[in-house]
Amino acid sequence: MIYAEPSASVEAVVNWGTTGLTGTLGVTILDNIGGTTTGRSTAGIVEIATGVYAATITAPSTVGQYTILWDDTSSYVPDDLTVTTATTTPAVVVTIPTTDSGLTYGDILDAVLDGRFESDSTIRNQAGRLVNKRYAQLVALEDWTFRYTTAAVTVTANSRAVTNLPDDLQAVHGLYDDTGIPMNYLAPQAFYDNFQGDTGTGAASYYTVDNGAVFVGPTPSTSASTWLLLYRRKALPLSSDGDTPIVPLEHRYILVHGGRADLLLLNQDASWLDEEQAWQAGVEAMRRDYLSDAVGEFAMWPADPTWG
Repeated sequence: MIYAEPSASVEAVVNWGTTGLTGTLGVTILDNIGGTTTGRSTAGIVEIATGVYAATITAPSTVGQYTILWDDTSSYVPDDLTVTTATTTPAVVVTIPTTDSGLTYGDILDAVLDGRFESDSTIRNQAGRLVNKRYAQLVALEDWTFRYTTAAVTVTANSRAVTNLPDDLQAVHGLYDDTGIPMNYLAPQAFYDNFQGDTGTGAASYYTVDNGAVFVGPTPSTSASTWLLLYRRKALPLSSDGDTPIVPLEHRYILVHGGRADLLLLNQDASWLDEEQAWQAGVEAMRRDYLSDAVGEFAMWPADPTWG
């Protein structure tokens, strides 16, 4: 969907998938009631990427719904064009929060849609899927320092299973009992070799991780809910408007650029390249701030009140 004011210049984009069609590919504007508003033209069409073409066209002078029709004389690809006045162009008012919560999921979606897309539920849900895709990609892209944190977990007497594990647990990096003593890690096979046949209880000194579950051995004889888990986080899907990404506050706007780039590309809008470049620049800035500066060492750790 493209929005334009009457008689304004519009940049239309199509991902045709075949290169070398400059001079063959044409574009027509139809009035959706059986008429042709602007006749077919091949002039000014350029290939901006492999198989992706752009043309600057003039929007009709009358407000209404139109179709931009691309063709190679045998195949056709339509795109919706809405001609509207500036006062009725769909827009979203975005209020950037000033609190420490930073950009929430709802704020990010508002910014993705701002001034370009209708904020109906269908488009907003589509934007949400694209933002979550970029969010997962961004978090998984590097071994960011902000992915490491701690959580209190529970051990129960006469049970090897550690419970109350955090939902965003991806990898365990350490486990400490309620007195601060670190547990020794054993690979799953070594752990089961040592403790599967052990029916006794005592003070646990080993742990293993098996398919996301954490177990300690020997079987604890007492319960405690203040064991400390050091772990690497994964990106959980954002769903409620109040959800906040684990990305640091100053870099969360990267997700706006990423989600907007994907949404513009889906709508065949060439300005997606500008948003993609902003995404890449944001990722590089975050690399400078949140990557380790030496193998095995962390450049910085996020502030966490649970650290002693």
